[in-house]
Amino acid sequence: LAEEKQMEEQRLAEEKQMEEQRLAEEKQMEEQRLAEERQMEEERLAKERRMEEQRIDEERQMEEQRLAKERQMEEQRIDEERQMEEQRLAKERQMKEQRIDEERQMEEQRL
Repeated sequence: LAEEKQMEEQRLAEEKQMEEQRLAEEKQMEEQRLAEERQMEEERLAKERRMEEQRIDEERQMEEQRLAKERQMEEQRIDEERQMEEQRLAKERQMKEQRIDEERQMEEQRL
């Protein structure tokens, strides 16, 4: 009877140990699954962040290009205005010189 009781206690102890081992393995697997999920989420967020940074860079580049083109067009407009003004002044000067030459010639002819 004592031997039977001892065998029963041993069987229960082994069952308890097996159950504890099974629970420990389950806990370890759950922790591993959670760690993998966390890593995947971190990778997804990092990819999202990179894509957002890239989108912002592209927008900034496009804005810089737009501003550069605007600046170039404004400089070109100013150059064209300056050229037209220089041409107008040159023509004015030429006409004055021509008028003075004609007056001088008339004066010389009169004398």
